[in-house]
Amino acid sequence: AIHTSDTGLQAATAQIKTDDGPNGKRNDFESSASYLLPYDPVAKKRQVTMKRDHDADVSDVTADVSSTSSGFGSKTGLGRTGVYLRFHTKEEYGKLSGDQKLELKELRKKKDEKGSNKGKSNPKSGK
Repeated sequence: AIHTSDTGLQAATAQIKTDDGPNGKRNDFESSASYLLPYDPVAKKRQVTMKRDHDADVSDVTADVSSTSSGFGSKTGLGRTGVYLRFHTKEEYGKLSGDQKLELKELRKKKDEKGSNKGKSNPKSGK
C-alpha cells in the first residue's frame, strides 16, 4: 500500500514481494521494515536538509541503584553526618546526634530560603 515515485523504495518493495518463502521478508514484518528503512525517502530528505543529525545513540543505560535511597538519580539520601535526609518521627529525631539534628535544620533552612512562598503574603497584592 506504499505509493511512491522513489525508485530505491520501489525496488525494495518489489524485493520484499518476491521474497515469499516461509522465512521470507513478505511473511516477516520486522525483517521487511528493517529492509525498507535505508530506502525511506522522508528520512533521506531530512538528512539532507538538517544541519545536524539529532538522532542519539545510547550505548549504556545501567546504573548502580544499590546505594541510593530512592532508587532514582545519583543522590544517596545521606547527609555528611550519616543522617537520612528525610522526615523523622519525634522518636527517631530524638535519637539523632546533635550534629545530625543541626544538619537537618540547615537543610530545612536552605529549602525554605530557596523555596516556595506557600502561606506567605504577597507584598504587591496587599494580602
